[in-house]
Amino acid sequence: MPTLPSLRRHLNALAAPIRRQPILPPSAEFLDPSMLPARLLVVAPHPDDEWIGAAGLLHSAVNRGSAASAVILTDGAAFVSAKRRWDRHSPVPFAEARSAESVRFLTDLGVPPGQVHLLNLPDGRLASLLRTTGSGASDPFWDAVTTLAGHINAFAPEWIVIPSPYDWHRDHWSGYVLASAAIWASTRHRPLRIMSYLTHWGEWPAPLGHHPRFQLVPPGDLAGDPGWLAWPLTPAAREFKRRALKLYATQVQLPSERLYLLAFVKANELFQTTDVAGFRRERIHVTRAGRMLRIEQSGPAGPLYGQLWQIDPTHARRVHWADGSRVHLLPLRAEEPNPSYFFWSLIDGEGALTATSAGGRQPDCP
Repeated sequence: MPTLPSLRRHLNALAAPIRRQPILPPSAEFLDPSMLPARLLVVAPHPDDEWIGAAGLLHSAVNRGSAASAVILTDGAAFVSAKRRWDRHSPVPFAEARSAESVRFLTDLGVPPGQVHLLNLPDGRLASLLRTTGSGASDPFWDAVTTLAGHINAFAPEWIVIPSPYDWHRDHWSGYVLASAAIWASTRHRPLRIMSYLTHWGEWPAPLGHHPRFQLVPPGDLAGDPGWLAWPLTPAAREFKRRALKLYATQVQLPSERLYLLAFVKANELFQTTDVAGFRRERIHVTRAGRMLRIEQSGPAGPLYGQLWQIDPTHARRVHWADGSRVHLLPLRAEEPNPSYFFWSLIDGEGALTATSAGGRQPDCP
């Protein structure tokens, strides 16, 4: 029997043609196709995120002779509902199948096999790496940062595309932290352009389903933010992206997931300008006092971002302080008796990117 979220997705997709088409905010900039970089690197938290976020951009870059590379951070094993269905009819382990799908997509696109890197980090547990201090000489977080920084050094990208820090999925915002640290740790601190792509934000993207003439626009809550970039997709690029979706059989086996993925086959792909000013790993100290979280920055004071969720990360709320304070008090809502949380700060100039994660039960995310 279809689940309620699945039915809602189907109804939203059916109703889309009679709704007003979404329009990009006036501040959004269209990237000039003539300005494609000579070298493009895409970082994906899971196998298929490279398709979701940048299939059209990769298609255009490779067709114009640019060198392209991709790094897939996790093994994709934690998408429980898809794994259960997959395991019923395939002898190939789910995680192995997901990774193979990304490799096939990228090699069919024209990316050399040697430029497809699978880090095989634990799916659903990137946030755990952020708060792992390690023992002795072993530190899983910095091991991952060093590995990714090595790929950045070896490939020397002019453009690098990474997950968004505002993504509701914990592997995505954790992937942003890891990628930001790797960019800063590499000898090439500054690729010519660093862009991030959003994948999960409530009921976004809308409308669901295949509406290739519609624009892909930011979520309403983020539409006023600066730095939105649209990459226009030619009819050939849109058709390539749609056809390539079939390579991700582990995902499209779920009808609601297929509708969600097709929602990214639109007139453009969407990115946001992202700056990585510096990185220093520090603790953000969080203590609980009744119905309040006390959040203290141990490093230089600067803009502090955060997300809180209770079991389900799709109901996360975003918080942001930019007043320059070192200590922040966050009242908890009635529906947040024991929240999981994640906070980070990105400080311009000499500053630091700091992260911590803790709290209640960790949700299962696809």
